[in-house]
Amino acid sequence: MIFVNDKISIRQLQILLILNIFGTGVLTLPRRATLYANQDGWISVLIAVLCAALLSLIVTTIANKFPSDSFYKYCGDLLSRPVAFVLAMGFVFKLIINLALELRFFGEVVRQTLLETTPFWAIALLILAIGGYAASKGYETRARLGEMLFLLVFLPIIFVFVVASFKTDVQNVMPVLQTPVDGLLRGAFYSGMSFRGIELCLLAFPFLSSPNNARKGVFFAVLAIGILMAIVAFLTIAAFGPADTEIQLFPMLQMMDHVEVPGSLLERQKAFIMSFWIISAFFIVNAYLFFSSLLMKSTFKKGTHSNYILLCAAAVFAVSLFVKTLSDAERYMELMFVTFDLFYLAALPILLLTVSSFKKLLNGGNRGSKNG
Repeated sequence: MIFVNDKISIRQLQILLILNIFGTGVLTLPRRATLYANQDGWISVLIAVLCAALLSLIVTTIANKFPSDSFYKYCGDLLSRPVAFVLAMGFVFKLIINLALELRFFGEVVRQTLLETTPFWAIALLILAIGGYAASKGYETRARLGEMLFLLVFLPIIFVFVVASFKTDVQNVMPVLQTPVDGLLRGAFYSGMSFRGIELCLLAFPFLSSPNNARKGVFFAVLAIGILMAIVAFLTIAAFGPADTEIQLFPMLQMMDHVEVPGSLLERQKAFIMSFWIISAFFIVNAYLFFSSLLMKSTFKKGTHSNYILLCAAAVFAVSLFVKTLSDAERYMELMFVTFDLFYLAALPILLLTVSSFKKLLNGGNRGSKNG
């Protein structure tokens, strides 16, 4: 292990997972869902939630078979060291590119809503510096910080959502289930982009104090945050209708900005909601830098963790500058989702679980032959 105090609880893992998932992806989730499923977009999100929860079981099952081993080690034991090296470097590439796209997306959202005259590179450098510093302090530090900020952020946001529910028109989501099945499934498929982060559980198990309880904990965390995201999609579509939701860049932020909180407790709900994504961006940056540098160190077995964090942060910053617009960022996000994201979230865990089960059966048969 890299750090002396590096063990976290299942509750802390759940909090970190929720903070990672409920990030910038939910800003465009209602628009993405209605694009394919119209007023039934929230149903597509529910389908995506169920699929994500099932995938979380697969991911945690294979990770729990090797709770104290690094990703590189157990992939090497199951698939050979050369294949493990390619998989580890592919994972690093995926984390760096995804983080660069998230950073560009986040930076542009902040510029358009809060800091119109601030250059993107300044926002990117600041969030990378803060996230990188926290990543250098270890996984437990991030977990403790997540515990402190979780309720502080989520309780006010849920309160605003409750108030927003009184400003919606349920007729905008009627009639229900009028979308063809292929439309619902396409909406569910692209809604799945918002659940990137579950695959980090492939890397997190060596840091758990009780890994045997992680499967259930991760499953319910994904289910809980997924249901909240479906509610967000439902409220947004009910507030604007599917046609308007489809054409707005950030429909959820627009809905929050039009909510009138009783007593004028909040003058600008959009700025208030954005405060969560600033915190969320910090946790996403922290997680991706931590795990990408951890993967590199465990693979090359040379250098220090901090040096790898600097290297990964520099790569993320360079790629984020290459992406010029939000539309480019979204297009590249979709490309990453249908290639690297789905591979590490679904295809690879299923492959590893299949190979592990086959080897277990084979070894059991060999022992039986020797005993016979």
